[in-house]
Order: sequence, then C-alpha cells, then structure tokens
Amino acid sequence: LSNGYKTCVITPFGDQFKKMRKVVMTELVCPARHRWLHQKRSEENDHLTAWVYNMVKNSGSVDFRFMTRHYCGNAIKKLMFGTRTFSKNTAPDGGPTVEDVEHMEAMFEALGFTFAFCISDYLPMLTGLDLNGHEKIMRDSSAIMDKYHDPIIDERIKMWREGKRTQIED
Repeated sequence: LSNGYKTCVITPFGDQFKKMRKVVMTELVCPARHRWLHQKRSEENDHLTAWVYNMVKNSGSVDFRFMTRHYCGNAIKKLMFGTRTFSKNTAPDGGPTVEDVEHMEAMFEALGFTFAFCISDYLPMLTGLDLNGHEKIMRDSSAIMDKYHDPIIDERIKMWREGKRTQIED
C-alpha cells in the first residue's frame, strides 16, 4: 500500500509512529508553516472564486462535491508540488483539466479502499488471488498517481543534486 515507504498514516503505534508524529507536529502542522504557506492557499482561493463565477456565468449549475474535491486537491498540489494542475494547458473556464480529474478520481478511489475489509488481510495465503479486487484497484490508483507525481519528484531531486535549487519553496 505504501510502496515500501514508512508513513505516518498507515503505521502501527510504536517507535516509527512516535518519530513521524513528532516530525508532522513540529514541521508540517505548526503555526510557522501555516503562515509560510498562506499565499499559496490564497492563490487557490482566488482560482476557486473565478472558477465558480465562470461555471455560474456559463451554465448556471455548480456541482459542489466536484468543486470541493478539486479545491482541496488543488490546494494540496499547490502546497506539495508548487502547481495547481498536472497539465501543461489549463481549462478555459479555470476548472480542472482531464489529467487533474483522472488524478483526483484515483486519489479518492484509493482513499475509499485504504481501510476496506479484505479476507487476504487475515489469511495471507489468499493474497495472490485478489478475491475482492481491492489489490487491483489500489495498484491501478497508485499507478495513476505515480504517473503524475514521479516526474515532478524526479525533477526536484535532480535540481537539488545539481544545486539549481537551494531554497525550500513548497
């Protein structure tokens, strides 16, 4: 599920959990980081306002669920990757692109199956059979997310190694 990485979400209570909790609390959800990233959140709020205005102006209807999913996803993408879209082009109305919709659907599909019951969790000998189809769904969702995340991450690693990037921006 975590591709071999240690995470703070799917970690049982123990030493790793304590270390990750400390890092999350001191580095990620601290007031200084909140203030530092305020401008990026404000930019996404402005995009949301423009997108809703364009939707109402053009069609008159707003899908609130779709809009809030993409607002949250875009805000997180802006904070983590420094971009609000994975596409080179932007949608004419300011909404999500095809790539962004595919990514968001994969994320929510993976979230839906993160804590789903699967018999192979209790009987490991059944793991390869994938009786419920959960493993395939999670693999497919992870592949879609990796398709968009990995190029950005690889580019950032390359920039840090070459010394082109010295300041933490997001």
